[in-house]
Amino acid sequence: MLGTAFNIKAYPQANDITVTVTRGKVKVSDEKKVIGIITPDQQIKFDKLQQKSQQQQVDSRVAIAWSDKDIFFDDITLADVALALEQRFHIAITFDNEAIKACRLTATFVRGEDLNQILTVICEFNGSHFTRDAAGNVLIQGGAGC
Repeated sequence: MLGTAFNIKAYPQANDITVTVTRGKVKVSDEKKVIGIITPDQQIKFDKLQQKSQQQQVDSRVAIAWSDKDIFFDDITLADVALALEQRFHIAITFDNEAIKACRLTATFVRGEDLNQILTVICEFNGSHFTRDAAGNVLIQGGAGC
């Protein structure tokens, strides 16, 4: 690592790992080779399954906003939305309709919106509804798909 301020977005269940630099310089590598060296407002997305990477220019403030108070989803699948919400709210989210997990969503949820408000919007988007158990875990049910 050569940098000072960066963000790594990686979930065990997700295929992609994303590294975004806000300040300084970061060297991204796997066990075998250097994937790239990135500087502020640059990002590398690495697909674990295909072992391919893509480097691009980004607005780092937007790219790492998922870790701040506001939540930004930019054309991502509901499966990835669920992963992000699980990490943020420390709960489990499951679907009874596997087809809706592939639906894509772009949305911004501002500071102060709680999980129930966010889930209500997401479910309205695909015609589903959600229930929560005593532990707070979520089941998204129904939905016509995309």
